[in-house]
Amino acid sequence: MDYGLILTPLLFRLPLFLLWLVCIVVAVMRWKKHPRTSLATVLGCLVLSVSSFLQTILPPLFPALLEQSYEARWLVDVYFIVIRILPFVDLLGWIFVLVAIFGERKQITVSQEPTA
Repeated sequence: MDYGLILTPLLFRLPLFLLWLVCIVVAVMRWKKHPRTSLATVLGCLVLSVSSFLQTILPPLFPALLEQSYEARWLVDVYFIVIRILPFVDLLGWIFVLVAIFGERKQITVSQEPTA
């Protein structure tokens, strides 16, 4: 199995994975101020990163798995089901991101006490 076929596409996606990681870190840092927005951001970034990882790694990995399997029919079925489901997983991730961007935020009111 040629690991270059798997690692090269992952290296090209590395900036995107790093961006999602930064988004998750920023969302966690702002969790107390905007918990719903942060939760939607974290969920969206996690879903998108896992989906992107699977979409990147499965096509080059599939032929190697096919060569090693004696019962290749079930593997083909699983592969095509996963490939058909992943765009909907992406959709779910983007829905979370859009909820984080356009969702209602509760205004935190800070009471100002008069200074003497």
